Amino acid sequence: MHRQPRRYARRPVEPIVIQTGEDAPSLTITMLGAGQEVGRSCCVIEHRGKKIVCDAGLHPSYPGLGALPFIDELDWSTVDAILVTQYVDRIVP
Repeated sequence: MHRQPRRYARRPVEPIVIQTGEDAPSLTITMLGAGQEVGRSCCVIEHRGKKIVCDAGLHPSYPGLGALPFIDELDWSTVDAILVTQYVDRIVP
């Protein structure tokens, strides 16, 4: 029996905003996947006007588009960098 993905059952976790003082720049972390589950890892880090996407993994239990993080929540034209932190040994020849 094939289970349908619960892609739309969970939404991204609300952004975490860290600010250490009145004049300190804030750091915002938004989880677009894996915030409350295994797989589908993806987070957006915003600091000092820069936006970095960290990872974009797949959920091992879901097929097709349901396996992707909630990347449709992101305006990719505003991304300054993409950081890959997992499985670098598998993508480098």
